[in-house]
Amino acid sequence: MPKRGKWKNVTNTSQIWGNAPKRSKWQKFKDSIENITNYHQRSKYNAQDIDPEEEDKPMPKIVGMPEEKQAKKKKKPGTFPHWCIYIAYVLTVMSMIVPGFFTILYSMEWGPEKANEWLTTFIMSFFQSVIVVQPLKVMVLVAFIACIVKKPDIDEEDGATEDINNVIAAHDEEMLHKDHEELDAIVAKRKLANEDCKPIDMEALNKARENRMMEIKMETLLREIAIYLLFVLVLFFLSYQQRDSFSYQMAANLRNYFDNGFTSITTTEGYWKWMDKKLIPAMYASHYANGTEIIQWWDKRCTADMVSRRVGIPRLRQLRIKPDTCSVNQRLGSLINHCRNEYGWTDDDAKDYLPGWVKPDISNLSAVEESKTPWVYRNSFELANAPYLGEISTYKGGGYVAMFERNVERTNELIDHLRKEVWLDVYTRGVFLEFTVYNPNLNLFGSMIMLVEFMQSGGAVTRMEFKIFRLLSYIGGMGVVVMLFEVLYACFTLYFFVHFVKKLKKERKKYFNSFWNKLEFALMLFCVTVIAMYALKHILTSVAMNALKDRERADNVNFQSLAAYDELYSYMVGIVVFLATIQFLKLLQFNKKMNMLGDTVNLASKDLKVFSFAFIMYFLAFTIFGFLLFGSTLYAFASFVSAAESMFAFTLGSFDFAAMEASQKILGPIFFFLFIFIVYVGLMSIFLTIIADAFNTVKENVANQTNDYEIVDFMWKKIQGVIG
Repeated sequence: MPKRGKWKNVTNTSQIWGNAPKRSKWQKFKDSIENITNYHQRSKYNAQDIDPEEEDKPMPKIVGMPEEKQAKKKKKPGTFPHWCIYIAYVLTVMSMIVPGFFTILYSMEWGPEKANEWLTTFIMSFFQSVIVVQPLKVMVLVAFIACIVKKPDIDEEDGATEDINNVIAAHDEEMLHKDHEELDAIVAKRKLANEDCKPIDMEALNKARENRMMEIKMETLLREIAIYLLFVLVLFFLSYQQRDSFSYQMAANLRNYFDNGFTSITTTEGYWKWMDKKLIPAMYASHYANGTEIIQWWDKRCTADMVSRRVGIPRLRQLRIKPDTCSVNQRLGSLINHCRNEYGWTDDDAKDYLPGWVKPDISNLSAVEESKTPWVYRNSFELANAPYLGEISTYKGGGYVAMFERNVERTNELIDHLRKEVWLDVYTRGVFLEFTVYNPNLNLFGSMIMLVEFMQSGGAVTRMEFKIFRLLSYIGGMGVVVMLFEVLYACFTLYFFVHFVKKLKKERKKYFNSFWNKLEFALMLFCVTVIAMYALKHILTSVAMNALKDRERADNVNFQSLAAYDELYSYMVGIVVFLATIQFLKLLQFNKKMNMLGDTVNLASKDLKVFSFAFIMYFLAFTIFGFLLFGSTLYAFASFVSAAESMFAFTLGSFDFAAMEASQKILGPIFFFLFIFIVYVGLMSIFLTIIADAFNTVKENVANQTNDYEIVDFMWKKIQGVIG
């Protein structure tokens, strides 16, 4: 302990005399933990390896044999002489006096401030050891000895057996010299001693056998539960380390920089203005915080906040429709000579053009296709991009691509060129801005997709998607921990897979008759899928990182697809966590009161099926009614899907009566009150009645139910048996 205090946070002699920086309470607590650890490492050198002289166990007595004729006591082998105990006493006293002496000397050298800090740390170490560490050591040691070290020492058994044999031999020899009266007295004594012996109670024997069989089953069950609990803890750690607590803050910061006027875009001209005034200054940092101009090339890759850095090259991707994709009504044919439909996969334009959307000649068509200009269509395989679901339509992964430059001057020239050549026109239906940033402080990537959908009805709808994800997990000391837990996860998955195969081989088709077995099968399937997806994720990450090393690369490194894959991987991990958590409900069968939940659902399932059919019919009726009534005036009822979502929220108590009344003065309130009385009051009351009736029935029968696996009582008895 003085050694810890002497060298803790001391770098020069001035710090010894009171100039050392003050340490926080957490540092003191940490020091106390280290002190306890060092103490236990040193204590093994002071352990007393000398056993005191023990009393020999009493020799077994045979009725009728005199005390003085018993065998002599035999000294137990393997012990030191008794005088060695005094050496142990001296070592124990010296281990207390010597540290105390040096502690006093060092405290005088430290000064009052450092001495008080050391005293605080010492007191915390003492109470941690007394209250936490030592009781835990005693519990673990006692449990270990009681559960594992069950066999007595072989030498002791051999010695005891030899002593008994000697006693019996001496007794037999003594009997040869006794007369009949003495023998009769010995027989009488033996009969008197055996009067308390009774025949074996078969009922008690059978009960003890059943209890022992139950203990074996429960011990096996508890071992499986412990292994599964460790697996779930490993799974929780791996799933939660995928998401950083600062992910939301990073996404909010990016949204504040890039969502500056983006949602107010309604025209193509407004889009160009937003890019020129808002996007480019936020994407390309130009000055440091002190106002000086950025010169270093690595700092020029930062965004305006000087925290996140651009990864790869941003790009614009446009999806268009062909001219005259719809027909004009014959009555208006003389007034209107063109018609443009909404975006569709059959009506999208995939031809190659020259600047200004000029059709190329057949002679130079091949040269145009190889030029990869913003006027040349590139399919989704070439861009390694997946389809995207927008607010209005679902868009292909391809399109007409315009790549930004690495510096802001050339990027501004590109935007001016596209604007003059009318790259966005009346046939444009979707414009994607796709780029990726990396925050080295958090080791997080941020993938941004900013979509503007120009509608055939006029105007535009915007959509932003900021995905924060982690690709590089093996960084720093935490990376070793993550790798260790990943190996443990693979080992647990292999263990459960082997257990599943053995159980399936034993039960065959009957295995799938149980709900929990089906759940276990699904969990195992998703666990293996997660491992395969994790391996593929690492391969894709390596490919993307290798592409970034090419500084002269003039193409975009597609982190958007990698972000989408990481999101899909997170969904799979979430499913595994969900199924693993649901598996814990299986523990409810070990307590009959908790098992009432499952019995209630099973009993009410038939009535709930009939109720569900009636509820769906009423729900669809009100959804269609609301869509027809408010579809043209309220955004929440603009489509049938959104109307169904609004009605479901209405069922949960979330509604906007004022908006309904403002949209429809008469029918709006009628719709509202009809839904309240029919669905919210009527159907919900029926649902609660079904559940309550089933619960009461189960509650009446729960007293007559028996549970062979009362795990709580069993564990409590085991603990009581261990601690005495």
